[in-house]
Amino acid sequence: MLLPLPVASTEKTSLQVYLALAACRRPKQGNSYQCNELLRALYMTYYLQEMGFGALAMQVYGNAGFGMTAAPVEPTPSATTVPVRNCVAKACR
Repeated sequence: MLLPLPVASTEKTSLQVYLALAACRRPKQGNSYQCNELLRALYMTYYLQEMGFGALAMQVYGNAGFGMTAAPVEPTPSATTVPVRNCVAKACR
């Protein structure tokens, strides 16, 4: 059985995922850490769904995971910016 999470922890995780998604949606603004945050959220929601929490079709997670892992992750001149906009676009279909 899952225990309720502390409010502070839930708010922190929510803010991290929100900021990662906001950054990765902007062209050439997301970095690999932020893309990793989105993958972490994807896996967390997948496993919660698998345990019976939620009603989303499991195929949605497969499509999102494929989009995230297929995204090009190449260093750019700034060395911290990664072109992940395709990753988010594919994951949100």
